[in-house]
Amino acid sequence: MKLQLDKKTLAIGILSLTAALLLAANIVSSPKAQAADTIRGDQYFAVTGRVAQGGDGLYLTNRDGVMVVFIYNPNTRLVEPRAIKSVVDAFNGAGPAVNPGKHLH
Repeated sequence: MKLQLDKKTLAIGILSLTAALLLAANIVSSPKAQAADTIRGDQYFAVTGRVAQGGDGLYLTNRDGVMVVFIYNPNTRLVEPRAIKSVVDAFNGAGPAVNPGKHLH
């Protein structure tokens, strides 16, 4: 007994196989949500991104080149300043960050 496939049956089979492969790929490798937005104003830039200690941070930079990093603290449920540095120092790795508690009051 010889099995004959017409074009319609072959097309349905290929499309079904492709749909199954795409479904499996979507289930296996579902991407994680990441925050990475940029907002630009006249006097500042605001960028969200990952922080080295884990979690997300809000990076604010003004026209003078000063950057402040804010991080959400789940224990206090507040957004707290983590560091204040010039952009040049932050990207060169020069010196520790200024204690934000002394300058943000």
